[in-house]
Amino acid sequence: MGFRFRKRIKIIPGLWLNASQSGLSASIGGHGLTANISKKGVRETVGLPGTGISYQTKRVGVRHPRPTTVRSRRPSSSMHFLGFFAIAVIVLWVLSHLH
Repeated sequence: MGFRFRKRIKIIPGLWLNASQSGLSASIGGHGLTANISKKGVRETVGLPGTGISYQTKRVGVRHPRPTTVRSRRPSSSMHFLGFFAIAVIVLWVLSHLH
């Protein structure tokens, strides 16, 4: 077995900065729904808190579209995903400051 290093720093409730040998990443979310964004791509995790049961998906890196003569103005699915998590972070922050 090799040595591993990982450090997790809480920025605000629901947002962490992660540091390891492979580089930096950010985690957004909390118990039950988390997204990890790094140079390797986006990893989404959905789970049932307290059970140890979860489902994880991985989207590899950012794809660069091929040049075309007509550009589509439709937002990509990753933009919808990031928008959803931005809203989730704001909701978590507001809920954590209500008490």
